[in-house]
Amino acid sequence: MPAYVSIVGYADPPRIPLLSLEVNCGEMVAVAGPPGSGRPRRGALRILGQKAGAAAVRSRSVYVFQDHNFAPGRPVWSQLVARLPLWGGSPEQARARLEAWCDAFGLVEAAGREPARMNLAQLRLLALAPVALCRPAVAFLDEPLVGVPADMTIRALEMLTSLRERCAILVMTQEDSPVCRSADRVVTTS
Repeated sequence: MPAYVSIVGYADPPRIPLLSLEVNCGEMVAVAGPPGSGRPRRGALRILGQKAGAAAVRSRSVYVFQDHNFAPGRPVWSQLVARLPLWGGSPEQARARLEAWCDAFGLVEAAGREPARMNLAQLRLLALAPVALCRPAVAFLDEPLVGVPADMTIRALEMLTSLRERCAILVMTQEDSPVCRSADRVVTTS
């Protein structure tokens, strides 16, 4: 079976001269580098043996953007509920899992607000909900815990590490991130 994630010849000169790596199911790999080094100028990315962007890949992977990717002007809760069909199971089961996620992080009230009325930590933790709830084969996380308080960071890391048994996790982060301490491997780009 091919690696869940395969990156060959990733480069962003002069910050990243050349990077190649594989991430398999059961691994959390942190790629640690300077800010802005997550934008390759060249290289190939394969997910589950296919080109990134293939329909089969999109349905089995989750990408958590650094800027949370919630649309302005709509409550975050309604945006997450709209994604429930992607998370599998019945709508009732998915809604119950989402409510439990929000409750575990004290985000029930905050999730009912628009993104502009929330703080960065709340947005980052709510952006991680799909990773926990849709049970992807591959999760890509871009600086997922920057600005998140230590107690919530610990709980989010526990959730991420619990996914390893069925998922490959690739995290783009800075070297001082707590994610690096929890990762199976840290690949430094600087």
